[in-house]
Amino acid sequence: MKKFLIVLFFCFLLLFSIGSQIAFSAIELRISSWMPAKSVDTAIAEYWTKKVEERTGGKVRFTIYTASSLGAMKDHYDMAIKGIADITFHTLSNNPGRHPLSEVLHLPFIIPSSEVGGKVLTQLYREFPEIRAEFDEVKVLGLGTIDTWNFHSLKKPINKMEDLKGLKVRVPGGIASEAVKALGAVPIGLPVPELYMALQKGVIDGTVMGWEGIASFKLYEILKHYTEVGGFTTLTQGLFMNKASFNKLPPDVQKIISEDLGLKWWEEEKGKLFHDKWAEEARVLVRKHGGNIYSLPPDEKKRWVDAILPIREMWVKTMESKGYSSARKILNRALELSAKYSK
Repeated sequence: MKKFLIVLFFCFLLLFSIGSQIAFSAIELRISSWMPAKSVDTAIAEYWTKKVEERTGGKVRFTIYTASSLGAMKDHYDMAIKGIADITFHTLSNNPGRHPLSEVLHLPFIIPSSEVGGKVLTQLYREFPEIRAEFDEVKVLGLGTIDTWNFHSLKKPINKMEDLKGLKVRVPGGIASEAVKALGAVPIGLPVPELYMALQKGVIDGTVMGWEGIASFKLYEILKHYTEVGGFTTLTQGLFMNKASFNKLPPDVQKIISEDLGLKWWEEEKGKLFHDKWAEEARVLVRKHGGNIYSLPPDEKKRWVDAILPIREMWVKTMESKGYSSARKILNRALELSAKYSK
């Protein structure tokens, strides 16, 4: 009888242990980025997932996939829609024209930093239902911009607008192509992962890119001249979640990832803590590898701005022709917000 009771007791303990594990098992979520393992997006993912795990008391656990291991760069928005990943980092320029009103911040000389860009884009998302409608297929956890882009070249320094004449410059496509063309260069559309080899083979003469990209893709190993133009352009990006995956989460977890550490965190912290900080660190890295950094003087920058300003009006007219009657209002509001948050 005593043996039976001992066996019964241990069976009870085993069942209790298994039951406890089932009751308190964490929700497993997959988060994907097309960027390399050593990149600002991965650093953000590691920081953000750790914060979510802490705030939820271990209710949620993440597996981070990098370097397009779950899907190609251009597919990351659709991956969130289809649930290939529960959450994805997606850069909107990877699908030009898919989120046309949100691309207003791609227009040249509007956004001076990632910190300002995150605040402006998030506020536009809150204010304009037309922008919210562009993301109907997913749950938006965060919106922002990367660091602002500059001109970087292999052989020829770019100190004035005339230095761009005829240069083959890699662009992500869309608005940036028109801006580069207006300055006299030849825009070449090329995915970022192909950029290093294209520079190495002399297929292109240079690129427009943020400092964080120079570091992430090790372009400091091959580029020699870096021209800071002061907010030439930027790229909008977001953290997007599959709707079914989001709806399965407990309400308290939903609030943490979509509000406390969602839109609010992306608006107020992400750009400042990561993109702008990485830009500073990339400058140091470039100098260590013998790169020459040059900043346009104010009078020369004004020439660039004047040459590019007509592109804003062109964007408005294009959007209006496609039925987006609020395009001008959105542009004007973006300019107002940028000025406000830049003070």
